Formats: sequence, C-alpha cells, structure tokens
Amino acid sequence: MRGMRQERLKALLQAETAVFMMNLRQDMEISELIGVDDVLMTSDLKQATVWISFTPQPTEGRAKVLWSHLQKALPKLKSWLAERLEIRQIPQIVLEFSNPEEEYKLDRIFDELT
Repeated sequence: MRGMRQERLKALLQAETAVFMMNLRQDMEISELIGVDDVLMTSDLKQATVWISFTPQPTEGRAKVLWSHLQKALPKLKSWLAERLEIRQIPQIVLEFSNPEEEYKLDRIFDELT
C-alpha cells in the first residue's frame, strides 16, 4: 500500500512542479524550457528530490543564474503544492540538476553492455 501511495504522490509532485515551473518561467521571462525529469521520494514521504533540466542546455554561467532563481522559488513551490495537493504534510523539496546529454550517454553504454 505504501508503495502505491508513494508512486501516486510522486506523480502528483512531478505534474504540479512542472506547472509551477512553467508559470515561473513566464513570470521571470526565462527563455529556457524547464523540465521536471523525475521525482524521487523517500519511503517515509518526507523528502522529495526533484530532477530539473533546461532546454536548450545553458552555459555554465547562465545555469548558475537559473539555479539561483529556482532555489529562491522553493518556498513558493512548497506553498503552491500545499494549495493543490490534499495531503497533511508537504515533503521537503530538494532540487537536483539533471543533464539529459549525460543520461543519454549512460543509456547508450548500458545498451552496449547488455
């Protein structure tokens, strides 16, 4: 039962975070698309790691600026989720940068090994 609840919450967090990022992108006039690639939940549902990517891939300096904007928006994200999700406690949100190019390279290596 817990695994099913965890998967449902993960899917809801991913969908609602994607909507939040789309609105944030418009509000802050960010030209890059912000993707919510995955959400990993702890088994106690108290922490969620949200994997974020940008398209097109920003330069290192631009990525730092974008990351700073996202970190500052975390309290707003938590409030957004509290309004939309009908759960008692919103998990602590941790953002991680996802690099789709690296993931593609790893997928190719794994495919070659199997």
